[in-house]
Amino acid sequence: MENLRLCSEKLKRLGLSSFYTAERELYLELDCPNLVWLGIDCVETGEFCIKNLSSLIEFRTSIAHKTEHYGHWFKVVKQLHRIAHIKHLVVQNWWRKLAAKDGIPKDFLLHNLKHLELQTGYTQYDLLGMAALLELCPNLETMILDPLYKIDDDESLSEELLNKPIHFSIPSLKERGSRIIVSRLGQSSSNAAMPRRSYWVYPSL
Repeated sequence: MENLRLCSEKLKRLGLSSFYTAERELYLELDCPNLVWLGIDCVETGEFCIKNLSSLIEFRTSIAHKTEHYGHWFKVVKQLHRIAHIKHLVVQNWWRKLAAKDGIPKDFLLHNLKHLELQTGYTQYDLLGMAALLELCPNLETMILDPLYKIDDDESLSEELLNKPIHFSIPSLKERGSRIIVSRLGQSSSNAAMPRRSYWVYPSL
């Protein structure tokens, strides 16, 4: 299959998993105005186009964290500007690479995002990426940090970035307490039974 165009006014949930083509990458187009849940897991896309997902609430994507797969992750994540109204996002932390290489539009924000699940490590590279993502989420209330299994090492950073203080911007803390849930480090995020620790974070008085 080279082209996949989904057009439906009845479809509410859609999951695409382990989609590969032998010779040519998949062209994927979605036109489902009443879809509320979308998951994209290990899908190779030559081109990904969101035509209409105006009712989408939750978006999940999971692509193997290997350098050669970054292009597929980028093709999916760059469509976030078409679904900036989502309230729940599950994504891997490749945001440092995105900010440095491909850039993030200055006017792009996920204003409605309340719940973020981020698969991440805790190196300087990861923390810089986390900070870049949080700047796009001014109204975030809950963030879950899950371990990320990395196949390749992080890209090298300049001495300046290695020593750069990192500031996490969560403006919603000014109005209400936000919750951060951290999964136990060093375990696979696929382990459903893995315990999490929950922290409520409040602004300083």
